Amino acid sequence: MGRLRRRPSPALVVACLALAVALGGTGYAAIVLPANSVGTKQLKNGAVVATKVKMHSLVAENFKDGQLPSGPPGPKGADGLAGAAGPAGQNGKDATKLFATVKKKAGGGGIELGPSSGVSGQPKKEAGVGVYSLTFDQDVSNCAVLAIPGGKDIADGEVSAKTSGGNKVVVQTFAPDGSGSTDLDSFTVALFC
Repeated sequence: MGRLRRRPSPALVVACLALAVALGGTGYAAIVLPANSVGTKQLKNGAVVATKVKMHSLVAENFKDGQLPSGPPGPKGADGLAGAAGPAGQNGKDATKLFATVKKKAGGGGIELGPSSGVSGQPKKEAGVGVYSLTFDQDVSNCAVLAIPGGKDIADGEVSAKTSGGNKVVVQTFAPDGSGSTDLDSFTVALFC
């Protein structure tokens, strides 16, 4: 008997047709499409992933600002040229020059005004031990008062002062040992308004 020829199975026929179509489409694309004709417009989002990009093929221009890490700081540049001078500012208000130095009267017997500015008249001894007053030629009720003993050493005593309405400052002197008020014969008062 003769040999029987078997026909190819339908699955084999379909597989061969699929292979022919696939190879034909690729061949057609290779022949018909010009070089560099597929660009970003033809690519779908996510079509190119990191594994498809060749290492070291991207440069800084391929990235948005802030996507690349910064490198180390470069060396300091040279100083620039000096700018033009700005306009002159307005003069400020003159500082208040209110102060009084009180010292022992020459020849003893009380106190008198030494170097001073803005004081009207002589210092007055008020009622009480170690209490004096000074009158200034302007309102000093909103001024800060500073008082210091006038001797060469802090051991000469302590002094406190306060404004007393209008243009008057009251000064209180104390014994150096803290035992109470005492009559010091020299001190300085300064006001900051």
